[in-house]
Amino acid sequence: MFVKLQEKLKQLAATARPAIDLAQFNDPLAERVEWTPLKSGGASFRTHQLVADESGLGDRLEFRATAGAKLFCGLFLTIGLGVLAGAAVVAVRGHEGPLPVILLGLLGLAFSGIGGGLWYAMTRVLVFDKASGYFWRGRRDPQMALLGAAEGEFTPLPKIHAIQILSERCQSGGKSRSTYYSYELNLVLHDGTRVHVVDHGHSAHLRDDAAALGKFLAVPVWDVG
Repeated sequence: MFVKLQEKLKQLAATARPAIDLAQFNDPLAERVEWTPLKSGGASFRTHQLVADESGLGDRLEFRATAGAKLFCGLFLTIGLGVLAGAAVVAVRGHEGPLPVILLGLLGLAFSGIGGGLWYAMTRVLVFDKASGYFWRGRRDPQMALLGAAEGEFTPLPKIHAIQILSERCQSGGKSRSTYYSYELNLVLHDGTRVHVVDHGHSAHLRDDAAALGKFLAVPVWDVG
């Protein structure tokens, strides 16, 4: 039932979008590729930036977490650790009984867990490396792809056909329920499958990064965002 609901939401999102002129890309593959977001939702701020490898050889680009993304994750961690410290103080004093300590401890663990999970997800480096010939996430050794130890986690650069940019209207939480647009950057492979790279709310920076990445990979950018 959940899968059917997801498909229905994708269909509604597709019908809500204005018609896309795929002929502008002058590529038959564009007609076969899906043009709905691979990953629903997204941050309203810039979470990643494209940077060149510090070696200066020009054969490696990386998407790294921005300072704003790290600050966002660190806020949850700080709150969680602060609440846990408060729980420890209450426990040492021992006047309030065990219930406040348990509640504060659970709240602190929840915030710390969310912050830690966000930190792990956002700070994973996304690597495009010409020396190894792969795109991958995190601090994994690309030799694992050659050994078949991490099948599906590494994308060969020669298989990348184009870069796709999409936009998605999102709604923030809280009482205001304000809306914003998140912009998604995907890799389109020669067989029409797509690989998600990043998505965030700063369209200008995402387009600049897509243009630089397209030049690096010598592939076109299909921008319908």
